Amino acid sequence: MCGGDSLVGLSAPIVPHRGAGRHFSRASRPCPVVTFLAFGLVMLADRGFAQQPDSAESPGALKKLTLEQLMNLEVTSVSKRPEKLWQAASAIQVITEEDIRRSGAASLPEALRLASNLEVAQVDSRQWAISARGFNSTTANKLLVLIDGRTVYTPLYSGVFWDVQDVPLWDVDRIEVISGPGATLWGANAVNGVINVTTKRAQDAQGLYVSGGGGTKLQGLGGARYGGVLGAKVHYRAYGKAFTRDQTVFPDGRPATDDWYAGQGGLRVDWDPSETSQLTLQGDLYDGRIAQPSAGDIAVSGGNALGSWSHAFSRTSDARLQLGGTVSCGASVSDSLATASATLHCWPFCRPTCSESGSPGSCRTRLLSSPNGCT
Repeated sequence: MCGGDSLVGLSAPIVPHRGAGRHFSRASRPCPVVTFLAFGLVMLADRGFAQQPDSAESPGALKKLTLEQLMNLEVTSVSKRPEKLWQAASAIQVITEEDIRRSGAASLPEALRLASNLEVAQVDSRQWAISARGFNSTTANKLLVLIDGRTVYTPLYSGVFWDVQDVPLWDVDRIEVISGPGATLWGANAVNGVINVTTKRAQDAQGLYVSGGGGTKLQGLGGARYGGVLGAKVHYRAYGKAFTRDQTVFPDGRPATDDWYAGQGGLRVDWDPSETSQLTLQGDLYDGRIAQPSAGDIAVSGGNALGSWSHAFSRTSDARLQLGGTVSCGASVSDSLATASATLHCWPFCRPTCSESGSPGSCRTRLLSSPNGCT
């Protein structure tokens, strides 16, 4: 956020609760005895928690993990297939769901500030300049940005309109940021790196979730998401969110007249017809208004749609087909982008197998003779 901005927010999943309702009343003045008892209970609770053994997320437990365990995150952006972070042959950073939650980020550009290999700068109330390896500006076009595998750059100048990439951060599973050229795998725009935003599958976002907050610059924001089941193997999640942001101020105190507001909604459906096949359909729609000093407000609206199908033939080969499109409309310009990709992965060699009692040279790599030939 801009300097001087303060934000107060609240977000929590809503869990069904059985039992009698609770009633609250406000006393006319505080009671010293109640205050003293409450303070004592807090102190005792703090001591009780301090005496508990290390949990899986405590610093004590993390210190006991090996470097390999700490690097055991799974990434897909380096070679377009799942692999361990420490085995990836690239300079890559991963921003996890927990990192985003702890940072207090309210938008995707703010979350990208957690990646040390990116240059992230906020220009005004709505514009961002994000790039890597220098030459950063609002029209930077040497960085490929993907959201669930869908390219989000505009054909107008091959850059990204960051103000309308309003991904609900509560649904983000991870953000992978690759440094260096990636055009061999990803094609155009991947000159200085790749940003791949991966959201949660519908079955991992079930139930009701409500989030809200407000502050001095980001005056108000709120959203809700609900996930449910349509069948034995079909899950869905739908969300809606909105925000309003105040204008920025020039160094001499003059208002920049760039305040704006926007709302967005979306739906995702995941179907797993078998253990080896997955089908995903998802889409988003947004609409907003941006103030400007010289004319009327700028109307921005648009949407996107994505469909993907994947099938694993064996442990060493799979195929993926993806179709997507994006439409953006403004006061005087509009653009649309349709993308299609088909990928076939096949690894014909197994990993080296070594006998436990054999010599160091007893490892061998065996060519696959059947889909389940790896041991």
